[in-house]
Amino acid sequence: MQEAVRGRATADLRGGGLFLIPVRSAPLLWFLSAAIGFLFLFSFPARLCVPSGVSRVDSEHIGTAVGLMLTLAAVGGFVVPLVFEKIVPAAGYGAG
Repeated sequence: MQEAVRGRATADLRGGGLFLIPVRSAPLLWFLSAAIGFLFLFSFPARLCVPSGVSRVDSEHIGTAVGLMLTLAAVGGFVVPLVFEKIVPAAGYGAG
């Protein structure tokens, strides 16, 4: 439970950092990128607890469940930009 609370707090900090990205200068953008990546490391143990707490996965299958979760996240990170590549021009938005 302690890990989940810590993971939630770092997720909130990462979210706050993401909101600052569009309104800041380039040097601060580098700092925000590093900070968001660093905070991800603090929430990773909480991600390992999610499968056992949510779907009652046995402890010997936690590695497989976490691997599946990370694979789905990576596939989403690949597919979503491809989908937005089609949606954005169709909605009338251009680059720049």
